[in-house]
Amino acid sequence: VNNYQKLGMKPLFLVVDEFIYVIESIRDKKVRDDLTRRLTDIALRGRAAGVFLMLILQRPDSKYLDTVIRDNIKAKVVLGDATETAYEMAFGAENKKMTPLDKGEGYVQIGSKMLNFTFPDYGQEKFVEDVRFRSRRSAPEKLPTGGVAEAE
Repeated sequence: VNNYQKLGMKPLFLVVDEFIYVIESIRDKKVRDDLTRRLTDIALRGRAAGVFLMLILQRPDSKYLDTVIRDNIKAKVVLGDATETAYEMAFGAENKKMTPLDKGEGYVQIGSKMLNFTFPDYGQEKFVEDVRFRSRRSAPEKLPTGGVAEAE
């Protein structure tokens, strides 16, 4: 079976924030190469298995992100006022002349479809409020015996 949904499986998301820092912090070339090999495998075969790779980084150039991985990421986002080089690295040479955007705007490419979007000012206070709201909604409920039950 080449589709995780046909097996009744749920998707998994591997999210790596500040990917460049992760790569730069690995001094051992063998370990770095092994990580790149594993991420390449996820990028190439992961979607069929329900494993989705999400890398967050400032510069998606080949020094930090193997081009095989970059070219197989199906959803790409560039926020704000980016350079031609950044647009080219993220979206390909044909898109390097995109109009730079203001703070609070971005481009997203999903497959071959390119969209412009805006997003609200989402500062630390709003983030903390959202985390607290979500944790109240999904907090486990305490049982009289001291055990924990899942909230519905």
